[in-house]
Amino acid sequence: MKVNIGAYKDDASDRQIDVHIDNWDSYSLDETLSHIIYPCLVQLKKVSTGYPASLTEDKWHEILDKMIYAFEMKSKYFDSFDACASQCDDLYSEPCKKCIEEADAKMTEGFELFGKYYGDLWW
Repeated sequence: MKVNIGAYKDDASDRQIDVHIDNWDSYSLDETLSHIIYPCLVQLKKVSTGYPASLTEDKWHEILDKMIYAFEMKSKYFDSFDACASQCDDLYSEPCKKCIEEADAKMTEGFELFGKYYGDLWW
């Protein structure tokens, strides 16, 4: 994948956007996009000067943190089983099962919040 998105100009229709997608990019599209979305969310949180009108700034940052967690995990690990493997001696032990359940729940929440607030990802 190669993406080059130019700066905004006076007329948004003049904005230069070039996107090249290779076949392997869509093989595991969720993983591919996580490598783009994760750093974008981190940057958005750092530079953001606004938040949805229905939220406080603190609540918005809490929501962004949940989204960031989900996409960071997806970009670093194949799944929550893989994420918890480094923390457990026995992957079938109760502590590991709990780790996997908690990671799954947190990732699901972050992805759902991303969908819910997709139109609010601006500054």
